[in-house]
Amino acid sequence: MLQPSWDSINFVLINTGKISKDRKYLSDIKEGMTHIHIQGHLFLWLLKEILKRAPNLKVIRVIPTEFRNLRGRHCRLLIDNGITVIKGHQRLCKIWQADRKLPEKYRLKREYLKNLPAPQKKLFDELLGFELKSALITARYFCLNDEPYAPFSDIMTEFGYTSSRSCVHDIVYSVLYYLDPSFNSSRNKSVKRRATTLRVTVNRMRRQKAKKEAFDNKVHELVKSSGIRGLPENLKPSQWDLFEKVLHAHQSGRLEGVLKDKHDKALCIIRQRWGLEDGVFRTLSSLAKMYGVSKTRIGQIETHAFILLGIR
Repeated sequence: MLQPSWDSINFVLINTGKISKDRKYLSDIKEGMTHIHIQGHLFLWLLKEILKRAPNLKVIRVIPTEFRNLRGRHCRLLIDNGITVIKGHQRLCKIWQADRKLPEKYRLKREYLKNLPAPQKKLFDELLGFELKSALITARYFCLNDEPYAPFSDIMTEFGYTSSRSCVHDIVYSVLYYLDPSFNSSRNKSVKRRATTLRVTVNRMRRQKAKKEAFDNKVHELVKSSGIRGLPENLKPSQWDLFEKVLHAHQSGRLEGVLKDKHDKALCIIRQRWGLEDGVFRTLSSLAKMYGVSKTRIGQIETHAFILLGIR
């Protein structure tokens, strides 16, 4: 018998592990069921219970690893009741598209990420704010922005991965382990290793962010105190103090008063060097090319001008 198209069949997923722990899940097996997918081992007692509760059953699908474990008594029961057994895995994308009940593990992790406690939400938002690929992949796989479901293989292509499917799996579960170490995937050494790397990366990016904020605050204070729109392009932090002195000399009129007439070339070089004309800081080498002299000569002219202005 050919395998039916499960995309169009209203099949039901039965998790044998859950039923073994709590028999109340047997109530999921209804009388009118015709197709059942078994997730786990099909116990003989469970098969008897399924046949009792679903007399119209036509097809049972089991995962390939469990197909080999069906014994003679299983086969006799199935043949006597006219039930076909096929093998295959559930396809999460088809379950999602048909709006059927999602696998418990996937559903719980998705709900966890969509309803994170405040401390974990802050951590996850931080990962997304840093635009770390591992966080973006996790958000995509669990469809946190209500995108259509995509399996690991499609996500690998979307994010440019060429390695094995397990690579994306480990990335996703390393983020979950980073947020909450109680996840069972923490037993996987690769997941723990990736989570440790993620933690180191986040700490480094936090330091960079704090450094940038301090840098931006200092720039803001310098610009505000100087009364200018912004610092010249290409100006390094080590040159801020000197720039501030040159700018004050320019704003007070001392720059033009001291260098004009007798030192016009030095005045032009200082203006161009420190971006007083067009807001672009220039190196000694670029000015040397403009004036057709050596870099050393430009430095001498600048130093002499600073001496005249009383700038150290």
